Amino acid sequence: MSRFRNCPECRNKRSSRGRRGFSTIEMLVAVAVIGSLASVTIPTLASRVDKAAATACEAQRVTMNRALILFSAEHPEIRVTSLKQLVEAGYMDAMPRCPGGGEYLLMSEGDPDSPPLTGCSAHFWSRDEVAATLSREADESAFYSDALVYWDMESGGGDRIGDGNTSGVVLGAQWARDEHRGDVLEFDGLDDTVRLEATGTLAGPFQSFTMSAWIRSTEDFSDNKPAKSQKIISKNSNYMLSLGTSGDRFKSGAALYLDGKYKSVGGQYTAGTGYNDILIADNQWHHMAATYEAGVMTLYLDGRAILATGNLQGDVGKADSRNISNPIYLGSENGRSSFFKGYIDDFALFDRALREDEVSGMAGLKK
Repeated sequence: MSRFRNCPECRNKRSSRGRRGFSTIEMLVAVAVIGSLASVTIPTLASRVDKAAATACEAQRVTMNRALILFSAEHPEIRVTSLKQLVEAGYMDAMPRCPGGGEYLLMSEGDPDSPPLTGCSAHFWSRDEVAATLSREADESAFYSDALVYWDMESGGGDRIGDGNTSGVVLGAQWARDEHRGDVLEFDGLDDTVRLEATGTLAGPFQSFTMSAWIRSTEDFSDNKPAKSQKIISKNSNYMLSLGTSGDRFKSGAALYLDGKYKSVGGQYTAGTGYNDILIADNQWHHMAATYEAGVMTLYLDGRAILATGNLQGDVGKADSRNISNPIYLGSENGRSSFFKGYIDDFALFDRALREDEVSGMAGLKK
């Protein structure tokens, strides 16, 4: 037995042996390091919070501006003087609050024949900018007015998208908010997709046809690993808009089911274009489209006609085939493979071939 067992004073001496406190210099160094880290971390965090608040604020202003325009269209005899009028009239459920602490007010009315627009004291106080946003949305409506199906993704939530017989089921894909494009769908590249039943006019076959979508890949183009082939739009034995592989890059492509077999776009490059013009090797937004008319299939990337294949015969899809009723998938090949990794916006199908100026106009919106 230790002779120190019953000696509290001795035990205290032993337990404190080898210990010492921080010196003044060490404390000052620690404080300096903590301060340095805080100077980097706190502003970065604050910047992200401010950015998120501005994005949410923009979405709320768009909703209020739409309500203002709708109210003014349905009640031209009433001039809106307060946003509370929209709540009282049932055009908004409640008065939104700016997440950044700003105040929503009606901006200067300007033209007395035009509805007022909403500004925010913290984020947005330019009538010209608001008007430009609404003008861009009007341009979108004009371009897509005769589409068989058009999803602008602005529903921003839930497991369904679209209306009526153009309503699709969101299977795993997540809603996200893009700084420039608003609400978009995010696909994980593993099993996410969207399914749309091909009923009515969506079934086909089509003598003329256009498919289009905005995409932003989240592929790592710097890992020196070949990218996997991915599908943007697909309908089995009918058509597909795709991203093929070209080393650590994507090669945009399209194929149509004509006369009982798939025909891929190839043939000749259009004047002033070449192989590099169909490649995607970044994480930016790109507009993809393919058209078919009078035996010619054309592939577009970012508003430019790149590839054209002629001397084709047949309609897109086969009327007497059970494949004509196959569902349409977004972000995968028939919901089973070639899953897309990234974001998709503004998906559309047409039963006509869009002109080059129309495709170019679409590509110039919200980029």
